[in-house]
Order: sequence, then structure tokens, then C-alpha cells
Amino acid sequence: MKHLPIITQEQQNTALLSAKTLAELQRKNENNGFVQIEGLVLPVVALELLKDILDVMAVGKSVMVLPAEDAMLTTQEVADLLHVSRPYIVKLIEKGDIPHQKVGTHRRVALADALAYKNAMYQDRENNLAILAEEAQKLNLGYV
Repeated sequence: MKHLPIITQEQQNTALLSAKTLAELQRKNENNGFVQIEGLVLPVVALELLKDILDVMAVGKSVMVLPAEDAMLTTQEVADLLHVSRPYIVKLIEKGDIPHQKVGTHRRVALADALAYKNAMYQDRENNLAILAEEAQKLNLGYV
């Protein structure tokens, strides 16, 4: 996998302007199914993806694009996706929390499994925050 590029301020500004332009094109052409830009014809769904990429770049973050179907990730790619360390991912795999396949001596995780774990992790976080908020209300800690 290639290293993620560092996004410069100039690139952020350009991405922000481009994302706004694409959003306007998307609004104007949402019923057509495609958009034509100086001889380039794009499906609207590709335009939506490009706008999402530009939105992320506009705030200075790098973007990684992976094919969704049947994609297999390295432990480092899973760690990057979940914003955790690679050794932590290896521990989760060894505990059986994330399914994996061995390719030689290397572990590979299906993108679908990594995303399922990510969704479960976020859902768990939301549930715990709701419990904490409820407790704060019961204890009358001044939170609204």
C-alpha cells in the first residue's frame, strides 16, 4: 500500500472550492444520472464519491480508496481504518474478535469484517455514552 500523502494548505483550499463546485453540479444533475465536464462523462455516483474525497482533503486529511467487494486488508491497513495500532489489531485477531485469513505467514482481514468491527465499536461507544449521560441525569450533575 502506498503511503498516504500529506495534504498542503493550497491543496486543502483547492479541494474545498472543487467540492463546492461538484456539489452544485450534483444538485443540477441529480435526475440525469450522469454529469459531463468538458468532454469527461461521469456517473453521478462517481461525482458523489469525488465530492466526499474532496471534503476530506479540504480539512487536511489524506484519503485512501479501496474496492469494497472482496477487499482483503493487511493488519496495518485495518489499524489505519480503525485509528488504532497494528499490535492492537493483532491482539484482536488472536482473541478472535476480528476474523482473518492467513496468506503464508501474513494475516489478512476482509474489508467487510473490519467495517463490521468498526461499526460494532462505534455502537458500543454510543451505548456507553448513553449510559453515562443517563447516570449524570440521575445524579443531577448539571448536564442537560
